[in-house]
Amino acid sequence: MKTRRPRPGLAHRRRSKRMIGRRILKLVEIIFCVGVVGAFTYKFLEYAEGSTDFQVRNVEIYGLRYLNGHDVWKASGITATENILFFDSADVQARIEAMPYVRTCRVERNFPDTVKLIIREREPWATLMVNSRSYEIDDDGVVLRLYAPTEMPISPFFTEVGGLDFVEEGEVLEQPGLRSAMSLWRSFNASALGEELTVSELAVYDTDDIRMYCDELPYELRWGRGNFDRQVHRLDVLWEELDGVLGCSQYLDLRFDSDLVCM
Repeated sequence: MKTRRPRPGLAHRRRSKRMIGRRILKLVEIIFCVGVVGAFTYKFLEYAEGSTDFQVRNVEIYGLRYLNGHDVWKASGITATENILFFDSADVQARIEAMPYVRTCRVERNFPDTVKLIIREREPWATLMVNSRSYEIDDDGVVLRLYAPTEMPISPFFTEVGGLDFVEEGEVLEQPGLRSAMSLWRSFNASALGEELTVSELAVYDTDDIRMYCDELPYELRWGRGNFDRQVHRLDVLWEELDGVLGCSQYLDLRFDSDLVCM
């Protein structure tokens, strides 16, 4: 025996029609609002693109210590013909970050007519000697600039680095020997002994043959074979125990764990 499902009542059908009507009306309202906003946006952008009210009139540069503001502005490529709404901030950032001294650059728009450049510079950290030329480098191994012949480079000097015949400003140096010497310099500079001794030169003959020269010592310190933190700590302890009198005349070799070789 078949059973028939009750047919929807008149009231139910009317409610359904009202709900559909309200949904259609809501959709029409949304479409209308989107159209109005879109038309307004289009007209505004059309106005702004041709208006002189949004031309860049000021470029403010922050964070400079080593760089010249005029050089940064020139590198940015921003001119008075730029529109603050439409200029390519990513392109400006890339051009400025291509400068060797710039670690990062943030570009901000201050309406209606000002662009802010917030610069984080690289810090001069050491000097690299290549073919009798002196180059300023930072702690990432980036070549910042070539020293003028009349300038006094900062110490320490990294010398005798193999595989380096020529370097360019902005180049990132990846030579293993140099990287090892830089790691050693970080460890030594952060130690107690690093505050007492003045390191003038790190001669990098190999990753396992780095020779350090200090102004206060008549002998060289030889380093290599890895863990510089441990080697520096061992020298710190020995220096304190012997009150700095180690009895070496030519070199102190720290490369063989607890077996220190003093000649």
